[in-house]
Amino acid sequence: MDKLRLARQRDFLEEAIIEDDARAILAAGLAAVEPRRAVRQALNGWLRDGELTLDAVDRIFLIGAGKAAPGMALGVLDVLPRPLTHGVLVTKDGHSQPVPGVDVFEAAHPVPDQRALAGAERALALASEAGRDDLVFCVLSGGASALW
Repeated sequence: MDKLRLARQRDFLEEAIIEDDARAILAAGLAAVEPRRAVRQALNGWLRDGELTLDAVDRIFLIGAGKAAPGMALGVLDVLPRPLTHGVLVTKDGHSQPVPGVDVFEAAHPVPDQRALAGAERALALASEAGRDDLVFCVLSGGASALW
């Protein structure tokens, strides 16, 4: 009887440890693909390695679309050594979040609506303002095809 009870307790503890490990693995996986963090890490690498320098850049613009676009834009802002000139994003209804210096439009998804068209036109107009000494970051994520 005691051996059976001990075996059950051991099994319970092993299952609890496995569940904790599974939760930790899931949390690490989700953190690794979090839009802001992923973009920040990618750009930090380019800036650190000298693949991307902003010394000769006049203005910095940001355009984008998709459900993760606001988070991705925040990742860009995290690594910029100076302020963004201006930006325009289009995201799905309910996915908006404030991004300093960026006009964030919400629009229908998966079927485009007039708001998506207006946001896409604003992004195109902003990109058209860029000159040869300007830099335009473009962030695109899932849903972009319906939002632009």
